[in-house]
Amino acid sequence: MHRFIILIFLLASFTTVHAQLELDRHNTSSSKGWISCDRAESPVSGKDAGHWIMYDFNAIYELGKTHFWNLNVSDNTDSGIQEMSIDVSIDGEQWENIGNFKLTKAPASNFYTGEEGPDLTGVDARYVLITAVQNYGGNCAGLAEVRFETRGTTTSTDDFLPVGGLSASPSPFADQTVIEIEDIAPGNYTYRIYDLAGRLIKQDKLDITGSNHQVIVNGAGLPDGVLSFMITDGLRTKTILIEKMNN
Repeated sequence: MHRFIILIFLLASFTTVHAQLELDRHNTSSSKGWISCDRAESPVSGKDAGHWIMYDFNAIYELGKTHFWNLNVSDNTDSGIQEMSIDVSIDGEQWENIGNFKLTKAPASNFYTGEEGPDLTGVDARYVLITAVQNYGGNCAGLAEVRFETRGTTTSTDDFLPVGGLSASPSPFADQTVIEIEDIAPGNYTYRIYDLAGRLIKQDKLDITGSNHQVIVNGAGLPDGVLSFMITDGLRTKTILIEKMNN
């Protein structure tokens, strides 16, 4: 499962946001959750490579309480997280460590309801990074689900670029994909492509003269996996996910 999750939503009051969609009870399916068996370079400069998952809320939010469901897969609960480190960021470059927190081992039960996590009230963030510090003796590290409470946004909805449609075809792609931009005001724009860790991979200028425009993205030089394609006029942005695969 991909380590980089983008959650796109607009909230006006304290609201609950999930990594998965189930409420409270969590089953034992291996498809319900995130698991990492290979260490990867951390988005936080100077932090050791490890097992991590990063949430991108696509805007800056005031965070609140959290609720965690540990890895609840039968015969694999030893890979559940025993201790985790949580970092937050506004821009994906500068990070603040919130601290280390413990989780109890999941019972591999369909009646598992998880546990309260750290209270992040007062923390503003767009990105939340959860890194496994220690598991329960398994070969991997994972979680079944995470619930975040959030309040409003600390950035205006005017920060979203008014575009009628933004799509990619094909996706996944190997050689190239075509980004279709529909119902956009003519003008000068920039597009940027980011990797899973939020690092800028490619950018270029766009001179759009009509209401519809195509951008051909060449797969050469792009890393495999889920990437973020963003178009901006310098003040507002619009983002979609694309996926590059092996030839």
